[in-house]
Amino acid sequence: MALNRIAGEILSREQLLQLATRLEHHPDNASLQFSALHRFGTVNGEIRSLRFDVPEELRLVTLIPNFPISTEAARKLMPTQYNMADAAHGLNRAALITAAFASGSLEALRGLFDDRIHQPYREPLIPRCGK
Repeated sequence: MALNRIAGEILSREQLLQLATRLEHHPDNASLQFSALHRFGTVNGEIRSLRFDVPEELRLVTLIPNFPISTEAARKLMPTQYNMADAAHGLNRAALITAAFASGSLEALRGLFDDRIHQPYREPLIPRCGK
């Protein structure tokens, strides 16, 4: 984005997203937003990315371990199928978290980060995780 700005905004935001996704291979990482890639169901073969403002008083914390975690190893720990209850739970949480951010109802976020799709399977890669 910085180079695009210096060059006089040659590419649109959508073109930048397409380019960044080709380089990164994960549209959510490339856009830092909600996105979809072909294998997850694009709309007419097109990557979509949506954003909304969140309240300024919100403070997000990212915890980054001081040791590497292999994406390949983490993916190998994931099951190939999930039970319906865990899938429904994940969809419910994704919808509620999105609605809470979009509406500015930050108190509604409390208790919604109990993931059943990734965290339980990847815990062995992170010492003392969940303890």
